[in-house]
Amino acid sequence: MRKLMFSVLILCLLPDADAAGQSPDVKKMENGFYRSEVLYGLTKGEMPSLLEFSYVVDSTAGICYTSLSTMVNSDSVSTDLQVVPCKSLKKRPEWANIITWE
Repeated sequence: MRKLMFSVLILCLLPDADAAGQSPDVKKMENGFYRSEVLYGLTKGEMPSLLEFSYVVDSTAGICYTSLSTMVNSDSVSTDLQVVPCKSLKKRPEWANIITWE
């Protein structure tokens, strides 16, 4: 439950890159995967601390994810993937040319 509440809080605090006139860069990875880092290093205080929030798209399978990496303790990082609707992610301008199946 604590992890869910932390995730919801992070999503509410994410900066609107479009409002700032900047869209995150989408990087092509191997095997049809693409990734864009939206937020990095939000907190440095108590655990858990957000290390990274990004979108990951598998263009071969047509699946879109959010990736949330948090520091669990000083020696451990937890990364969670959650499927998100590609149709919604395609509304972000940096993904419009990559998500072609929606």
